[in-house]
Amino acid sequence: MEKQLHKKKNLFIISGLWSGARDFFLEGDSVFSGMPAFSNVFLRLLESDRVNKIYFFLLLPKEDVDKINIATKYKNKIELRGFSFNPKNKLISLLLFIKVIVKSSRC
Repeated sequence: MEKQLHKKKNLFIISGLWSGARDFFLEGDSVFSGMPAFSNVFLRLLESDRVNKIYFFLLLPKEDVDKINIATKYKNKIELRGFSFNPKNKLISLLLFIKVIVKSSRC
C-alpha cells in the first residue's frame, strides 16, 4: 500500500486569555500551567507536521494586548492576534471582533 500524503491544514482558534495560558502567550514560555485538555492538544498541534499554521485570536484585557510574546520555537507556526474585549460593552466588542476577523480573512 502506498502511504497517503496529507495536505497540511491551517487552523483557526478563538480563545480568551485564561490564567494557565498567561505565561505562554504573554511571557514567551513554551509550556502551559493549566487546562491540560486544551494545552496538551494545542502543543501537539504546534508540533504536528500535519498543521501548517494556527491563526489564533486571543481575547484579553486591553492592557495586555501589547504584551503578547510567543516562544521563538512557535513563532513560525502561530499567527496570533490579540483583541481587547470590554466586558462592559459586549455588543461593541463583538462587532469590532467580527470586523477584525473579516479583515484578517482577506489576507
